[in-house]
Amino acid sequence: DHAKDVKAKLEANPVNVKVRAGEGGRLFGAVTTTEIADAITDVSGEKVDRRTIVVVNPIKSLGAHEVSVKLHDEVSATVALNVVPA
Repeated sequence: DHAKDVKAKLEANPVNVKVRAGEGGRLFGAVTTTEIADAITDVSGEKVDRRTIVVVNPIKSLGAHEVSVKLHDEVSATVALNVVPA
């Protein structure tokens, strides 16, 4: 039940991740799971382990992206990320 509560909390609000970006919205490197975990914790107040975050394709541009967070064996949350320049 706790995992379902956390899932609802994570999916309710988009998460802003601030990164260094160059011309045209290109990032210096990719957004790391540690940066995503920290941003999720800031927004939701729930501590998320970076190893539970699944990023299908490396995030290398500004804008809207989605990642999956595995909360339990049977519960995964889809989190909306907004990658914004710092």
